[in-house]
This record gives sequence, C-alpha cells and structure tokens, in this order.
Amino acid sequence: MARVPLLQTHKIINYPVHKFMMSKVLTLRTTDERLFNTVNSLEDLFIYKVWIEPVLRDKVVVTFIEGKSGSGKSTAMVALEMHIERIFQKYTGIRYPYDVIKQNVFVPQEYHRKLEWWTQSPAVVMGVDELRFLLPKNQWASLLSQSIGEINETIRALKSENMAKKHGLRYGGVIIYNSQTLTDVVKDTRKTIDVDIILERPSDRVFLKAYTFWVERKDIEHLSIKQKRLEFDFDHVTFRIASSSQIKPPPADVMNLFIKHSVEAKGEIFRRKRDKIIRELERQLGAAISIEEQLRNDEIWNMVMKLAHSRKGKIYWTKESRGIIMKMFNLSQSRFYKDFVPAFEKVAKEKGLM
Repeated sequence: MARVPLLQTHKIINYPVHKFMMSKVLTLRTTDERLFNTVNSLEDLFIYKVWIEPVLRDKVVVTFIEGKSGSGKSTAMVALEMHIERIFQKYTGIRYPYDVIKQNVFVPQEYHRKLEWWTQSPAVVMGVDELRFLLPKNQWASLLSQSIGEINETIRALKSENMAKKHGLRYGGVIIYNSQTLTDVVKDTRKTIDVDIILERPSDRVFLKAYTFWVERKDIEHLSIKQKRLEFDFDHVTFRIASSSQIKPPPADVMNLFIKHSVEAKGEIFRRKRDKIIRELERQLGAAISIEEQLRNDEIWNMVMKLAHSRKGKIYWTKESRGIIMKMFNLSQSRFYKDFVPAFEKVAKEKGLM
C-alpha cells in the first residue's frame, strides 16, 4: 500500500511503509460499529471500500484480472475471492462456507448453471477462470462481453431480489474474470468494468497494479475510455494502491482443489477433441500413431501450445497445464516426462521453437 498520512482515530491498524522499515500505524475512526469490528488492516479497509460497500448498495462489482501466461491469475482470483468473502461475512454476519468449485467457472459449459446457482446463493463472489485456450479468440471475447453485459442488465437485480427474500438484506455481488489482456473484452464493454488488476511476476513473487476507468467527454461523438490508478477515500484521506503491492496466496488445500477440478474439467474437453482427431488419423493410416506423430498434427499442436508458457526463451508448463496435457493424452506423470516431453522437444526443434 502507498504511504498515507496518519488518521486521528481510535483503532490501531498496522501497515508496511517499506519492506526494510518497521510498520507504521494508523487508526480507524468510524461510527459504524460493524466496520470497526471488521477492519483490522489497510487491506481489509481496501476490500471493504472497493468491493463490499458497493455490493451493499445492490451493485455487482465487475472485476478483471489480467496478466501473461503463468503470472498467477487463477491464484490471485481465488485469493481475492476468499478475502472479499471473509470481510463480507464478518461485516454482515451472514455465514456460509466458501466453495472454490461452485464459486468458479472452469469451462464454458458450466457458466449458465453456476451463474444461476450464484444468484440463489448467499455467496457474494463468483469467478470465471480464463477460457481463452478452450475457445477461439473471437468466441472468448464474445462470451466475456455477453457475460459482462448480462451481469449489468439483469443479474444484478435478480441477485439483489433473491438475497432480500432469503436473507432480509439486499445486496449484489462481485464477478471476477481473469484473462491475458483487457483487449479480450470489446471496447464498448470495458467501460463497465469497475476494477482492473494487472499482475506482474518478475520473480517468484506476484505484484499487482489496480486501476479503474473513467470516460473522457471532450468530444461527445468520440468518447475516450481512460484508465486511472485505483484509490479510495476514507475520513478525508485518499488511499492509492501502490504498484509494489503483493498478493498473498490462498491456502494450499484450497488452491490444490481448484487446480484438481480445473484439470479434470478442461482436460476432459481437450481429451475429447484429441480423441476425435486421432480416430480420424488412425482410420486414414490404418495404424496407431505415436505421440510424436500426433504432435505433428496442427490441431493437436495448437492445443498443446495454448497450454504452454514461455519465460526467457524457454517453454514450460505450470502444474495445472501439465495436468491438462496428462489428461488429454491419458498419461501418468512418469510417462509425461518419459514420452511426451522428448516428443514435444523434437517437434518444437523441427518448428524452430527450441
């Protein structure tokens, strides 16, 4: 978090000023007893002001997490979901378990079913994991834009009405999308995104920059969407999120469950696509074909490359993408390294990629 003036208030909150300095303190002055009992850090106050406060005004806060392959978008999404849920439940007193599988969309086929569940559930957050490599680029962009439009037009009112009936409190929610770049969302839809979080991973740590949007109206015929650093006001003090802010990962058991379900759901789609191609190739050739020969097929190669990551000129796979490939080719972990990796490297060298 950025350095800010101390508030003359009542509740002590620790916050780091610099990694080589001791924490400073500021205190929280508020007549809202629930807020006083909820917020114990500057991060808690950030979550409350940016997400919880609008949710309690019946809004659905559309949040976008963007970053390169392997930057930790899914991990950041789950971490943010859990933090928002914790603050919301503590502030409202509504209790329910966080469900990492039900509250996240892993494949396109789940979207409408899970969205319908979410509008009936007390859960405040739902996430949509990146589906870019399961869909052609134009279809992924269309799904994102259609989904965000649907959220703004109908889902907000439906969620609020259902919560008023079931829990006696009207509130909206938070929808979090993650993808490689905001340009995956068509231009007209971008202005309806409330929070844009950009991830950077220069080392093993993940850093974030948080932005929001405003519309420049100098030329009414050609409105321009501008991005500005995310900030919030509290007690006459403006807080701005520092570019060096780090993301604390979610508990390992939660993230492992997320990855396990993601691998099963996405890997099954890739397996079916590959099986269809293989059956046709084997019919034409009249014999079984090796992994190396399969990788020379353009469609199978493109599916595999959608799962690959690149850093410093080297191609690698994350735990999740490796699991999807293993599911796709029906491989154990030992066979992945023994059979798949050498075949992939040989074909990659033929293509001039290694």
